[in-house]
Amino acid sequence: MENDENHTNEVGGGVVGLIILYLIGAFFFHWWPFGISYDKPWWDGTEYQRVCVVHNPNNDNCYTLAVTVEDKRIVEMEFPNGGYVSISSQECGKAVTFEGRYCVIYDTKGGDWQVEKSN
Repeated sequence: MENDENHTNEVGGGVVGLIILYLIGAFFFHWWPFGISYDKPWWDGTEYQRVCVVHNPNNDNCYTLAVTVEDKRIVEMEFPNGGYVSISSQECGKAVTFEGRYCVIYDTKGGDWQVEKSN
């Protein structure tokens, strides 16, 4: 009978240990200040990024464009013909449909774009 009580205590202790381990992992993943932040662009300055027209299910309207980030905000995008467009707002996050990250940006001329980063 004493052996059964020890086994029950070991199982209960293991479950509590797993819960504690999960909580520690969640802390580091969500609140650790040095973790990956998906709500901001992943580069600084001007870099060439894959940019696709939003609301295009086949993603056949994609380009590699120079996109500029200042103070963790996308501010400008350059088109192949040399024209620039200013960015009015952005929404960044972790991609669900592909492995990587994305930012949906809205330009001042009414265009909706998705900047993508694959891992």
